[in-house]
Amino acid sequence: MGLLQAIGAVCLATNLWLAPPIIDGLDVSAYSPQQLWAKSDEYFHDGEYLKSVNILRRVVELDPADIEAYSVAAWLIWSLGDEPVGRRWLEQGLAANPDSWQAAHDLGLHWIQRVGDPFHALPYLVQAANAPGRPDIVPRTLAHGLVAAEQPWYAATLWHEIGAAGEAPPAVAANNRLVAVRAALRSDLQAMGGGVVEGPPLPATSAAVVREHRFDPGENGQPRRREIFVARPGETAVIGRITYEHRHHGGFGSWRWLTIAADPLGREYFPDSVVLHDEDGDGIAESLPPLATLREFRTRYDGLLRRLAAPDRYELETGPDGQPAPSLPTNVGNSVRFASPLYLACEEGTLSLRAVARETELLSLHVARTRPLVHGVYVANTSVGPAAPLDLAPGDLPPGRYVVALEVLREGVVVDRKERAEWVIDVTRQRVSVAEPRDDDADAWQRSLEVPEYSGDRPGPAAPPPADHQHT
Repeated sequence: MGLLQAIGAVCLATNLWLAPPIIDGLDVSAYSPQQLWAKSDEYFHDGEYLKSVNILRRVVELDPADIEAYSVAAWLIWSLGDEPVGRRWLEQGLAANPDSWQAAHDLGLHWIQRVGDPFHALPYLVQAANAPGRPDIVPRTLAHGLVAAEQPWYAATLWHEIGAAGEAPPAVAANNRLVAVRAALRSDLQAMGGGVVEGPPLPATSAAVVREHRFDPGENGQPRRREIFVARPGETAVIGRITYEHRHHGGFGSWRWLTIAADPLGREYFPDSVVLHDEDGDGIAESLPPLATLREFRTRYDGLLRRLAAPDRYELETGPDGQPAPSLPTNVGNSVRFASPLYLACEEGTLSLRAVARETELLSLHVARTRPLVHGVYVANTSVGPAAPLDLAPGDLPPGRYVVALEVLREGVVVDRKERAEWVIDVTRQRVSVAEPRDDDADAWQRSLEVPEYSGDRPGPAAPPPADHQHT
């Protein structure tokens, strides 16, 4: 390049730098941030998303602390199908505002809701929760993210702290804590956390991830399946493999475990014939072996290997051979007795059995009776387990006709439930008796209570006030 050409290039660059900002042929150099937002909103409502984003770029040039500009631009770009570029906007917003809870929170939510990867979201949600001035919604988002990122034991503790601090209504905090505990009882997470349901995992008995494979058949950066290979703490010999499928539910991406396989010898030999499946999606391993085999496995293996090869089980209406064993209630005096076979393998925590009943016409729901269960590996109400009948007596329920379901609870959450069309009772003030099933009893659990539409003149709820800048 000659001297004149070099001078010309410098002059051109200088002129471009000093030239007033021109967007869509419009000189916006004299626009205030408020005027720029109004113009961006105009483009948005006209469907001109890229022009709206270009205006927002000018907004953050003038005011890098305008967190909402980064967030709205990211949302618009994501809605156009370019998630990575939208994410970079949020990363730039956090880089320009490292002490902002909102910038960190927005980026964490993006990872969860728009990428479906709660694992990458956690550092940003933790940063937001620790930032000064953050609102109550931030630790609640973190708690939900911890469950989605397969760390529910921390989430259970956090919900307890949230409730104690008044950062959520007590009932909301208590219910979400139970949701976290329920997740921690998943067979795979019992292995990963060393058996805890709340608080930090137990390092001595927790599984250590040796490696992980993710399968992305669409080659779009959104894997649909993953496998993790685990070893004992401080070791590298793989003794277990857990497979997962990706799912998106309630705005949060998460993984549902599918199978667990164990190799006590550490050879990575995982024949399908001994793989445990989560067949019904409840998080608890199915494919029950005969009770004698399960007892042998749980005696032979240590804590981690036991949780991989013979995890805790809670199965109503299941016999010692691991097969279904239907039962019927019986009349005992003026009460009804439920004595279903219960295949149980659990030596820790709080266990109980309860009966819940639904009135067949009013559809009212009642917890009829609860009784504690003893720890162990047995089939209750059979020759290889203790008697654990549950009797429903007068006074347990208001008079009426009911369908009944039995539930097993661990730490106060339901880990198994059974209901049968034949489990119908009549209740009077003096007697509870087994009733003859009717055709309309079969769907009593599925029917919903019809609420008539309101026809009065009262106005509906007021609409929320519009945000200053949020596109609507």
